[in-house]
Amino acid sequence: MSLSLLLLAALLGGQGAPPVAKLRAAESPAAELRAVQARYAGKDVWVYGGGPLRCYTGSGFADIRGPFTAPVRVVGVQRQPGVTLKARRVLLDQRIENALILRLRPSVPFEKTSWGVGANAAALRPLEGPNCREFLVPFAGPADLERTFSLTPPDAATKAALHPFPQADPLRPPTFKGLTHRQVLWLRGVPDEPVGSLKTLLAASEWRWLGPPGRGDNVLRFQADRVVAVEEPSWGP
Repeated sequence: MSLSLLLLAALLGGQGAPPVAKLRAAESPAAELRAVQARYAGKDVWVYGGGPLRCYTGSGFADIRGPFTAPVRVVGVQRQPGVTLKARRVLLDQRIENALILRLRPSVPFEKTSWGVGANAAALRPLEGPNCREFLVPFAGPADLERTFSLTPPDAATKAALHPFPQADPLRPPTFKGLTHRQVLWLRGVPDEPVGSLKTLLAASEWRWLGPPGRGDNVLRFQADRVVAVEEPSWGP
């Protein structure tokens, strides 16, 4: 990848969280840190959508993704001042004075889906080399964590409902209709809109992933916690 493309990737960001300004850390960092450590440290979590998680390597980063059924161990939780976070659809990094830093260890290798250059590389280099076997990931606060991780694995009904998707024929993709909010979250991760807590997401009547300019967005509409309508971007001329 050329330097210009790497810089563009750093500016545009990956499949990260929504605008960080709307997910600010709480006013009591010490109390919040203790609560997050009690909730997550030393435990396995499961990543909604399988990621991506951003692993900082050398002078840049790699966005990595794995199966949503694979647990990730939270080895530790700490604070680190002055870390900048990349928000999806936001051009500039945003500085978080009391970011939560999770030390993560996936149970299976996660694959790199994109990479680039950006801030934090010196402070958050992976702890076990460039393959991201164990690494540090910054989060804006507890709401950010709840939108990213589940403390319990997907249940049998979710696994059955999502089983057709990974190996689906691209010419005959399975339908999202009938899936619940949480099943879509397991499959695709957090949408671009709405922005808010996990509770807000699970109660929303519409989820939206922003599409290419002028092509429309990917939109799911819900009634009674089930997808009832799907809109996709237009790829034609």
